[in-house]
Amino acid sequence: MIDINSDSIAVAKAIAELASLLQRHGAYFDKDAEIVFRGGELSFRKKTVDKSGKLIIRMPPACLLPVGDFRLSLSGNDIYLADHDAGVSTERLEIMHRVIEVFNLTHKIERHRASSPSSFESAFPEFHARLFSGRTKSRATKPMKASQHNDPLVDSMLKSRTLSWRTDRARNR
Repeated sequence: MIDINSDSIAVAKAIAELASLLQRHGAYFDKDAEIVFRGGELSFRKKTVDKSGKLIIRMPPACLLPVGDFRLSLSGNDIYLADHDAGVSTERLEIMHRVIEVFNLTHKIERHRASSPSSFESAFPEFHARLFSGRTKSRATKPMKASQHNDPLVDSMLKSRTLSWRTDRARNR
């Protein structure tokens, strides 16, 4: 099991349950990795310096959450799952519920609302467009297209936290 370093018992418990669920469905966490939640910040790191290039986390496709398959809404500052596509597996549905629990316990919407320039998008679209006009538009850094069926603030928060799934065809990963 991955080590969890948290200043919140509730957050530590939710992260442990999520990590355990991911591992049951094939995720791998390096034995020297830890998830840290301190002062409202959530991060993933190695406890020691390792320059071997060894993977510290690996998620099989079954553990990935295609954002467009879910409809996420807000109740105050809490995210909830409003609906999902019929083809979503029970594994992905359970993982999404756990991810939402972690987001809510770590106050991600509230923090995003207070700190992200993306929160200006609906209130000040011209300002937002100008602020983000300098972003690189390459395939690797192109911003995720909003799902158009989630709450806009949820989409904005997800854009700031979503990783793209890239494969290295030469290494067949």
